[in-house]
Amino acid sequence: MRNNTGFTLVEIAIVIVIIGLLIGGVMKGQELIRSSAISAYISQLKEVETAVRFFKNKYGVLPGDMTNPDTLLPGCDGTAGCDQVGDGNTKINGAGDASIFQVGAGGGPIASTGDERVFAWSHLAAAGLVGGVNIDSTTIRAGEAIPAAKINNTMMFLGWANVVGAGLSYDMPLGTYLISVPSVDLTDSGRLALLSGGEIAQMDRKIDDGNARTGVIVEALANTNCRTATGGDEYLETRGNPTCNFFFRLGLN
Repeated sequence: MRNNTGFTLVEIAIVIVIIGLLIGGVMKGQELIRSSAISAYISQLKEVETAVRFFKNKYGVLPGDMTNPDTLLPGCDGTAGCDQVGDGNTKINGAGDASIFQVGAGGGPIASTGDERVFAWSHLAAAGLVGGVNIDSTTIRAGEAIPAAKINNTMMFLGWANVVGAGLSYDMPLGTYLISVPSVDLTDSGRLALLSGGEIAQMDRKIDDGNARTGVIVEALANTNCRTATGGDEYLETRGNPTCNFFFRLGLN
């Protein structure tokens, strides 16, 4: 007769504990990686703000709004992205004075030419203030005319705020804002999803007032996927899915 021995209850318990520790370690590692990415993203937002402020102080005009970039910015003359001319109206706007809310208005993408919200980045890059932009490109893609955001492989858009957006609830004063999006169409709230409410709350507490409706970080969608109440002041931090986004106001005007 063979003596078949199995695992004892103690051995099984030890294995379960080890598996639990491994799973916990992986989850904690993922949390740390995500937190690190958000911290890098916050730094990027502040760097863009500094770059835009420096540009305005040096040239007396906002990037994208410059009327003679080909003569003022190094290497701009003859480049498809950088030598595009702004209208000089003190705002980073699109055709028809469109604000950042109308990125992709009418269901179509931003025009590849003639939109200050796109070639503002080429002006900044030509001035040596941002990287990751091809000043000879008008292609609206991360790493081309638009720099990549350090979160979720998205694009960053600059623009000014002038109206309440298409069916969405924005609570912000007039000014120059930045938003990161996976799509150029801001008229579709489904294409705005980028971070969870908890992640935006984390950012808001780090560099702002922690309020979803006030300050330099304003939660963009104002629905119950992102806030504890529609249009409320508090972020919904219990839901982990990336269903929210925000506008970051640059301290310029």
